[in-house]
Amino acid sequence: MGYDAKLIVHPAQLDVVNELTYYSEEEIALAKEISQKINLEELKDFSVVTIDGLLYEKPHIARIKRILKSIEKSS
Repeated sequence: MGYDAKLIVHPAQLDVVNELTYYSEEEIALAKEISQKINLEELKDFSVVTIDGLLYEKPHIARIKRILKSIEKSS
């Protein structure tokens, strides 16, 4: 799940792929919680944020953005 890639999927498999859930409920809840505490769009290219004693760096923020984007698509 940390990789982005291009691939070819047979049309008969497309419904199955679209129904897969890639992120757990806990990951989604945490991403929503963090997005409510900070404005993800205002962060600079290299921002380090501390929330509830946990450190979030650029890769963590990028993952949170991907999670939020994926749940927007599925809504």
